[in-house]
Formats: sequence, structure tokens, C-alpha cells
Amino acid sequence: MVLATFIGIGLGTYVASKKAGQRQISIGDAGQAKVEVKVWIQKVDAVAQIATLAVLILPRGDLADPDYSLAFTKPVTVENFSVKGTPFNVKANELIPTSFEMQVGMGKGSVTDYPFDQYELEIFFAAHPTEDLATLLPVTVTL
Repeated sequence: MVLATFIGIGLGTYVASKKAGQRQISIGDAGQAKVEVKVWIQKVDAVAQIATLAVLILPRGDLADPDYSLAFTKPVTVENFSVKGTPFNVKANELIPTSFEMQVGMGKGSVTDYPFDQYELEIFFAAHPTEDLATLLPVTVTL
């Protein structure tokens, strides 16, 4: 009876924490011409403290080609804060690639807390026309 109670509490805690970790968060204004960045966590290396992310960059509003909404009307560069620091370059009037991959460092976590380990990571994106570094474009990020 006591063992069944502990198993029930453990499973309940696991399910609650799993649901809390699987929510979608959007940051930015949804109603204007902008660059939309969608991010998925692909892999977490707890020992190296690095997360591998898949990044999809989409045009919205006036930045989207009217004939095909997955193409930008002008070339855009999306800067990011990653381990390699390589910007994402998207060409005008071409379909966007499936996704880009980036790695970011994690903090405030310990692998010794497994299976209840938690980590924090910071992601940063800034977009501008490729030929105009001074003009920033609005960005919405969904994680």
C-alpha cells in the first residue's frame, strides 16, 4: 500500500512536470510585417551544457512574397547568439530552407540532478535587411 502511494506520487509529479515543460511561448507583435522565428529544442547535452536548436525563419506581412508566403521579398539576415555566432542569411524570392541549426550554451543546471535536472538558456535574434545593418526588422520568436 505504501509502495503504491509512492509510485502514484512519483508518476503524478512526472506527468505534471512534463506538461509544464511542453508549452508554447510567443514573444513579439503578431500583427505587423516582420520576421517570425520558430525554435524547437532538438537535443540537450547536459555534460557539455549545450542545447541544439532547430530554427525556422518565416516572412510575415510585407516581407512575405505575395505569390508564395514562404519566400522573402528581400534578402534578410537574422543574427543570433549561438556558440558559433553564424548569422542566418535568407535570400529574396527563394523558398526558405527546412530549418537552420544552432547551438546555445545552457546555465543554472546540474547533470547530477537527473532525472529532475532543469536548465536555463537564453536565445537572441535580431533581423535586418542583408544590405542594411542599421535597419532592424521586427521579430517574433516562438519556442
